[in-house]
Amino acid sequence: MEFPGRAQRGRAQKEDGQPSSRPRKRGDRHPKLMKKLSANVAAIIAGLIALPLEAGTITYQAIAPAQSDTGCGISDENHYTTAVDGGNATGTNRTLNGITLFALAGSGPSSTADNCTLNALSGSLTNGNSGKTAIQVDGTFKDILSDTTTVKGAGDNTEQEVALDPASLEKGVTYDLRVYVCPSSGENRQVNLSFVGDEQDAVETGFFNEDDATTSAGRFNNRNQVYYINYRYTWDGDTTPGITITQKSGAAPFCLSALTNQMAEESGATARGNDDEAGYNPGFALVDMNRIFKEYGKTKDAEAKINASKEEAKKSYDKRADSYKKALDEINELNRQLALSTTTASSRQKLERERDDKIASIRKMESEINEFRTAREKDLKDQALKMRAEIVAEMTGTIKQLGSNAADVILDYNGMSLNGVAFIVHSPPGADMSDRVIAALNKKGSSEFASTQDLKIASIDMNDVFKRFDKTKASEAKVNEAKAAAKKEYDSRADNYKKELADVNGLSGDARDSQVSKVKEMERQINNWRTTREKEIQDQALKLRTEIVSEINGALKARLPANEAILVFDKSGTTMNGVPAILSSSKVPDLSDQIVASLNNTGKKSRSRAASKPDFALSSELRFACVDVNRAYQALPETKKAEAEIADLKKKTVAAGKTEDAKEVRDAALEKRNAIVQKLATGIRQIAQAGNYSITFDSSGNSLNGVPFVIRNVNLPDVTNDVISNMSVKSQ
Repeated sequence: MEFPGRAQRGRAQKEDGQPSSRPRKRGDRHPKLMKKLSANVAAIIAGLIALPLEAGTITYQAIAPAQSDTGCGISDENHYTTAVDGGNATGTNRTLNGITLFALAGSGPSSTADNCTLNALSGSLTNGNSGKTAIQVDGTFKDILSDTTTVKGAGDNTEQEVALDPASLEKGVTYDLRVYVCPSSGENRQVNLSFVGDEQDAVETGFFNEDDATTSAGRFNNRNQVYYINYRYTWDGDTTPGITITQKSGAAPFCLSALTNQMAEESGATARGNDDEAGYNPGFALVDMNRIFKEYGKTKDAEAKINASKEEAKKSYDKRADSYKKALDEINELNRQLALSTTTASSRQKLERERDDKIASIRKMESEINEFRTAREKDLKDQALKMRAEIVAEMTGTIKQLGSNAADVILDYNGMSLNGVAFIVHSPPGADMSDRVIAALNKKGSSEFASTQDLKIASIDMNDVFKRFDKTKASEAKVNEAKAAAKKEYDSRADNYKKELADVNGLSGDARDSQVSKVKEMERQINNWRTTREKEIQDQALKLRTEIVSEINGALKARLPANEAILVFDKSGTTMNGVPAILSSSKVPDLSDQIVASLNNTGKKSRSRAASKPDFALSSELRFACVDVNRAYQALPETKKAEAEIADLKKKTVAAGKTEDAKEVRDAALEKRNAIVQKLATGIRQIAQAGNYSITFDSSGNSLNGVPFVIRNVNLPDVTNDVISNMSVKSQ
């Protein structure tokens, strides 16, 4: 297969020049969509395949309501076999970011456009309108989603089917089949999407309301969130890829707004990766996602909205707290009156009834305040997360667009690893494209990225250096001393609390009520003290750690030659996936020993090592690759087994009267998953060594910033399929 250029679209065509399609006949009801080969031929071919393909996976991606054309994922960077605009009955195709979306107008039992056939297995296809004003996106993308193809006259629990033309696909290549979901009508369109594309079982979404994004497995907070469902599969050369859509109600059928099938980014890299020269000397561009986020104008607007919501919540809480305090004062006043010896029996009974009523009322008030606080904290958190996700989507879309014609690899050089240290410890200033991104986002100009090549590259094991630095032990001793002092004070407070609590049982009447109030106040003070003390110790540890890391970075910087394009990364820095973001081989020099010697500066041998010049490898002599750790993890047989065992443990824990998030469940889940992750890291290293890859990036790993460390990655060989196949065979 000849690989098309970035702005071209790879698609098979009939001899008459029209995209080929293979619609299914109505009434053909198979668990998988139509097979091209007979069972005998398929069996023969299956016997020749040495390694099994991995099962397809489903992910969900939100699309920001602003600058949606940039952030929707449709781009001429990608290589499409299918791109259709459902319900477009104008007769004119729409173009978005250089990609033509062919009009798929509903008519009769079947409609075809651009290697895609939509079949109604009940009723007849027709065109509808989503209500443009209600769609929470903008630009051309909004026009594309504003019309839909649906069915009329369908019965309950009937089906629609999407079938992709196999002639447009290539065996062994990984594709992303995307269905764009556009909540808008406010109806209850309960649908289940069942995806197929390989020889594995179908992958289903489960029933969700197409008009309420919060019901989908994407866990969106806004019911009107526009998003796409992405089914990633490696085509087996046999199955007809597509979707079977089951709609619970014929009166509220599934609506297709847009659908694409594109070569997965790493598959394009894999195709190029067959070339022995692929992966050498890529063009790098760096961005500081944290800085971009802070300096984007929309961030300040979002923060202002969140702060206003917080202030409103605080006023409401303070009002409730004042009412609570007033009610508590009234109860204390009644207790004071009851304690007077001059109170008559009848007055006493009246006061006791009034006090008991107020106690019941204040308990209810206390419960309502706690519920209010919990609910508002969740609302504020959800609001902040939603706004942040929208801003990050716009940032990422702009970065990819600006770097599309220059950089092969775009990295967030300020992304923090689980070590709490940036993945990239030192980078050439000239590779930083953050200013261009900020200018484009704030509408102050648009400049394409410039890429940096011919880098000098080295690594450092920050975790190892941190442990071996003499000051680290001294800092740990200070923190442990503070912890011991805090524990001693806590134990003293706890002992006094226990004594006062024990006295409650020996009292009655007003004396008992007074003692209960005293104990509750002690409990409140202890909790506040503990929270404050824990924060103080945490801040102390963080301050000491930051100082140490700063010294390490300073020692490194002092040893690096000035005015040279040098990239030094932390080889111990792990992503949220739990594996190093950058796996390197022995070809990449490790500066750890030199930096430790420079920091500790003890002994003749240490001073000699500290004085030696650092070694570097040239990027032109190293071979780079990428791996989707998340996809590999999900595809492994061990993962499915472990997740089933965890689910079973949760059921047993709940049956025993505990929550499914109990500590024993969390610990067991962490242990099982960590074992698989470590095995996966070993498997990646083995594949990298076999392919002579010096540096392998985790293309799916997020930093502590909550954004991917590798923002864009093209033209690098992708080893994900190799890792999955190799590990799957070993596990059999």
